[in-house]
Amino acid sequence: MLTLVLAVSSVVGAADLSSAGIAVDVESSMSELGAVVVEIVWTQGANEAFLALKAPEGVEAIIEGGRLIAAGERISLGTFGPDQEMRVEVFGLEEGGEALLVAERSAGPESYQSVIDIKIKHDNAVLAGSREYLIRPAREADFIAREESRDQPHAARAAEPGRDAIVIEALIPKILATIFVEDPSNHAIPDGPGNCADAGGVWPVESREYLYIGSAPAGATSTAITVHVEITHPVMADLQVAFGRADSLYTTFWLNYLLRYDPGVNLDRDFTRDKYSNNFMALGDAVNGYYQLAVRDCVAADTGTLTYFSVLVEYDGALDVDLVADSVSVDPGTAAAGDDIRVTWAGHVGGTDSIAGGFNTRIYLSNDTNITTADTPLATVNEAAASDPGDTFGDGAPGRTVTLPPGVSDGTKYIGIIVDSNDAVDESNESNNSAWDAITIDSTSSLDLVADSITPQTGSVAAGASVNVNWFGHADAGNSGDISGNFTVGFYLSNDATVTTGDTLLDRVTISGPTTPGESFGASGRSLSIPGGTAAGTRYLGLIVDDTGSVAETNENNNTATSAITVTGGGGGQADLVTTACSVSPTSVEVGDLITVNWTERNQGDVEAPAFLTRIYLSTNPVWEGPSTDTRLIQFDHGPYAAGFQQSLNTSVTIPAGTSDGTWYILVVTDARDVVPESNEDNNMCASTITVGSGGGTGSTDRWLIPAAASAPGYSGSDWRTQIAITNPGNQTREATVYYVSDSASWPGTLLSGPISIGARRSHYIDDVLRNLRPTAGLLYVVLDDPGPVVTSRTYNLASDGSTFGQGIPGVPLISGDAPDELILPMVHSGGGRYHTNLGLVHASSGSMTVEISIYTAGGSLLAVQQRTVTDGWDQINDVFDKMGVGAASIEGGWIKVRMISGSPDAWTCYASVVDKETGDPTYVAGVEAE
Repeated sequence: MLTLVLAVSSVVGAADLSSAGIAVDVESSMSELGAVVVEIVWTQGANEAFLALKAPEGVEAIIEGGRLIAAGERISLGTFGPDQEMRVEVFGLEEGGEALLVAERSAGPESYQSVIDIKIKHDNAVLAGSREYLIRPAREADFIAREESRDQPHAARAAEPGRDAIVIEALIPKILATIFVEDPSNHAIPDGPGNCADAGGVWPVESREYLYIGSAPAGATSTAITVHVEITHPVMADLQVAFGRADSLYTTFWLNYLLRYDPGVNLDRDFTRDKYSNNFMALGDAVNGYYQLAVRDCVAADTGTLTYFSVLVEYDGALDVDLVADSVSVDPGTAAAGDDIRVTWAGHVGGTDSIAGGFNTRIYLSNDTNITTADTPLATVNEAAASDPGDTFGDGAPGRTVTLPPGVSDGTKYIGIIVDSNDAVDESNESNNSAWDAITIDSTSSLDLVADSITPQTGSVAAGASVNVNWFGHADAGNSGDISGNFTVGFYLSNDATVTTGDTLLDRVTISGPTTPGESFGASGRSLSIPGGTAAGTRYLGLIVDDTGSVAETNENNNTATSAITVTGGGGGQADLVTTACSVSPTSVEVGDLITVNWTERNQGDVEAPAFLTRIYLSTNPVWEGPSTDTRLIQFDHGPYAAGFQQSLNTSVTIPAGTSDGTWYILVVTDARDVVPESNEDNNMCASTITVGSGGGTGSTDRWLIPAAASAPGYSGSDWRTQIAITNPGNQTREATVYYVSDSASWPGTLLSGPISIGARRSHYIDDVLRNLRPTAGLLYVVLDDPGPVVTSRTYNLASDGSTFGQGIPGVPLISGDAPDELILPMVHSGGGRYHTNLGLVHASSGSMTVEISIYTAGGSLLAVQQRTVTDGWDQINDVFDKMGVGAASIEGGWIKVRMISGSPDAWTCYASVVDKETGDPTYVAGVEAE
């Protein structure tokens, strides 16, 4: 594993090079440690900067081109400017070593700033970056008062801790095999001095690769590390050399330590007439450093060239190192998904040789006893303390706590370990590195926490003061096992006796597991602080066990306890929102019915109430128990309300699907999110009773639809109006409310008129019902308080001479839950310059539906198919034949099929309007449900 950390913060002349450290781990063969490459690209700015590299203290390093940086010294990389790129190879950096990449600017205006992009690579893989860093001009005060040359700019002040640095940490390989592959390029060897004893004439082979040779492992023999060099000449013929002369030896190769010629460390192998040669040299067990292969020519004049070469450094000794996983134990043996468990394990170092470095143990969750690195990792532990044969390792007390992943399936699983999971240690036996213990996952086990009581030690407390409470809870005695993990207990201040996590949190404690069945918890005299500004009056101290929801319980409804307390000193100078005069109409309904809710809001406090939310809920009782219990139907943004301001309000809501038969309550809750500080928080809600039930509700004909209505100019100079009539043939007075739904308006649209009282055997008639919204077009929706009345309409054209023509559009009774699968529109015409047909789609509920529209000729030929989504209310497609690409065809007596393909509308319908282009006269076509 090779770990690099890039940490850049700030240096002289680079004040904005700040960044958090980036840690990058890459898998790298332990036997192939190459150069670390730093790539720098200029991305912005017109003024060049200076770059320099500082070597770590105590470590010599090599950079590209063979330049040596002595320990602790810095070397200039030169100037760096627009559109330039720089590539620097760094060698010799040991674990924990630190190299400083310094980007510098001379003093100048702020506009001289530049941006560079830095990447760190190893084996062509990007390890850190690409990150951009801003270089700003240095301040004059940052420079020492002396002449600075351009190639050695100032910024050499010692880097302070946390200042700019590229920190490179390398885990040095324990086995030191590095392979040089063949270099395909030709390397011409310059003529030598004619005498191999001379000191001159040594050249590094032209390769960017450097060879790391480290110390041999403990226990290795003195000849454990061997260097093999294989040379292949470029031609098959023998090389011409002067036979018998001492200086006729052709070439000599050295392994040069840090690019310095050292005849004492060389291969010293002579190559004369052989076409190739394979030679080796034993280096022993004490070599440690970076090397480059160098060549020396001892002949004064020759024509030979070196074409291919390869080098292999190998470790010859066979160490007997063995890591053994002995055992694993899991506690508890049964747990639920998301629980914490404790894992203990033991292992030992086998074999006869010591381990050169550390290793790790990784804990896994597996579906079987074959523990592999493909299983789910839970934790990793460094076992560096064990190194010699017979040493033991592991965590036997208290063990390592790990968390089971959420969502893990129930059943028998296995908690296993793999010793040396990243293969850092070469072992004589790799098959004994794992062990396991079984665990039962049961997320449905019977676990239950119960809140018993919370009791204040005084009956009243001032706002801003503290009160001591006694509180207690227990784990149910019927639990199937321990609650292994920790859980929390929250203390809350509530405005009512129903405490929720939405109330004001005062304090929280953690109960440490395991908690056994029947075990109690709690304390006496815990101090709770009441927030300053809390309104005077009766408040409630609440206790919620497991308020963060960490324990899956069979009963989540017994986790709370409350106690009333009087808060003093919080009144006066506050707002007070009051909700009154709540009523609903009708009071007997069915699922899907629309009801009207009326109420009044008033600020009876003495200061302004800021903006707040009013929400309407459906509840099983007249007490608001919060959004997690009651069903929210609608909400409004209201306020701010000045002191004394009052307004009466109404809205319409739909009884949601799934509401059971029986008595329900409509709750109007003002300041539902409790954002307004009030002198009295107990008067923000009022309730009205409704009865939900089949047969006792509004029935199948208490809602009517007029699919199309208008008050707007039309085709060819026409001017359209809609009349509506609601007729009550019965003997009882009825009420009707009329809504208007325009294109894409949310259902049920805008309240247009009502409630309208219609006496027995009377009719309510409205001409040009949409005149106040002109010009507009849409649909009309009529809601009755009880069945009986019928609804119809006429949409007509008013000519300039006062004459009219038009079409009757009958009301469509809406039946909840009886939405058709498809509707047919017969006798539609198009084309021929005479007709066009408009198609209307009505979605009589909230949400959306998608329909498939198919157009057929009278002979049954399919002309076009198209899908269309209707969101809420009403959608009309004018000249639908043209919109679907068949407008040029002359169609008479055709028909349209509309099929619902997605959505769950309470009711829907469609219609067509066939318009005679010569007269402007329309014909209404109602959708008919096919058998």
